[in-house]
Amino acid sequence: MEHHAQGNQKPTHRSARSRVLAGGVVTIGTTSVGNVASTDRGQISYSIELTQSSDVSAEELRIILERQLGHHALLAVEAMRAGIAGQPDFEAAAASLGQNTDDLTESIRLVYGDDGADAFNGLWSDHIDFFVQFTVGLAEDDQDAQDQALARLDQYRADFSGFLETATDGELPANAVADLLQMHVNQLVEQVRAYANGDFTVATDQTREAYAHMFGTAQGLAGAIVASQEGFSGPLESSAIDLRSGLGQQLGEHAQLAVQAMRSGVTVATTSQHLQVHSMPTPKISPHRSAVYLVPKVDKHSWKCGPTTLTSSSSTPSQLQKKTSRVKRPHFAG
Repeated sequence: MEHHAQGNQKPTHRSARSRVLAGGVVTIGTTSVGNVASTDRGQISYSIELTQSSDVSAEELRIILERQLGHHALLAVEAMRAGIAGQPDFEAAAASLGQNTDDLTESIRLVYGDDGADAFNGLWSDHIDFFVQFTVGLAEDDQDAQDQALARLDQYRADFSGFLETATDGELPANAVADLLQMHVNQLVEQVRAYANGDFTVATDQTREAYAHMFGTAQGLAGAIVASQEGFSGPLESSAIDLRSGLGQQLGEHAQLAVQAMRSGVTVATTSQHLQVHSMPTPKISPHRSAVYLVPKVDKHSWKCGPTTLTSSSSTPSQLQKKTSRVKRPHFAG
């Protein structure tokens, strides 16, 4: 079946509890509770196991989707940069991105069953392929290939927006989803363009925006699923849940940025044929910059996403206002 047709197909709705009862044990990767396992890329993934007596809370759905979608953005950045630079770890990066797609597919399967999961997987996998096509075009300085990839991503926006609108019974309007997807496309495209041009500051800023954007998107998606499907217990938002979400976002970003910095240092040292740690410059980190983290927060009535800010006492209100005004914020328009 063509993916375009799948985008208009209404998935089979199942409550969270009925899906668990039917399937026995369902494992969803990349959340903060449950079993800990090492991946083939040396990263740590967390999973939650839902048994026959389990019920899925709105909070867990939100946290799972935040982690998985945030992970998607970072893994996509990693794979695109490895491709543009011709790095030997490209295959491993692509494999991790594929595993993340499998994790997301299982989360969708939990709610919408096999038909919905298959439709999601086809559309989601396509959009990753289109990003790869763009990256190849950029690496080869082939403008036609880049334009074709962007056109395909534009078609994906229309198809996937229709899929989500149908799946959530209109809780997520297609036009609002399309706007969010355009932000996602822009962020990933601009970061790899900047990276290819050697503008690593812009590349890093776009990467951080892409990661934060996924958390607001995930919260909106979780809210729409909870509003349109049965079986999700408890609140989607509270001070404690928002704190958990914010800490998860910050610590996840910390791990990824640390990995990127360490790899960059090793790459530079290897190229210059001296791996002595003492020869590498010590990075200077501004306490104001490192103290500000944005936690997207969704208004459940209007689906408008805006950030709350967690800060330390070292940041002044004027500094926070200046920093937060530069961040693009996910927006669900009703």
